[in-house]
Amino acid sequence: MNDAQRKEIRRAEVLIAEAKGILEVAATQKQDDFDKMPQDRQNDDAGERAEEAVDALERAALCCDDAISACEEAIQS
Repeated sequence: MNDAQRKEIRRAEVLIAEAKGILEVAATQKQDDFDKMPQDRQNDDAGERAEEAVDALERAALCCDDAISACEEAIQS
């Protein structure tokens, strides 16, 4: 791998890390929205959808970690 390729992969890492931060903020905000719901709303369809959204956002953030690790591995190869 040449320097130009490494530079582009590092740029991708930065963008992925930025995306991860955005996803984490969105997950926190959605969790806060859920926590502010009345108990009966937390247990109905709206609450279930909110929890599913939080889970999906958290999974997406974890996938970013995997992508960053893969980029680092590629650079070291």
